[in-house]
Amino acid sequence: MRTKIVLQLCGPMVTLCLVQSRGWPFILTTWAIWDFILLFGGGSDSKAKFAEHWLYWQDEVDVFTEKNSSAGVLEGEFYQNMLIAAILVSPFT
Repeated sequence: MRTKIVLQLCGPMVTLCLVQSRGWPFILTTWAIWDFILLFGGGSDSKAKFAEHWLYWQDEVDVFTEKNSSAGVLEGEFYQNMLIAAILVSPFT
């Protein structure tokens, strides 16, 4: 925070929120954003394979392979709405 790079990239309001962030609202917001980036969605590319099974390339532990179905939870509208609610509500608590 000693340089002005973050301030120039994000602006004063976001920088202030980042500097003062702590506790469960920050953790919830950060978790939901990372969840959108890493897990949410479907498809047939490698991101979708990673989202369904984090260790999809191995065959030793069945929990982390296609033998354990996610039942489409990561692609559902309810899951998306929960992530959006976590992002929108937690900064204001």
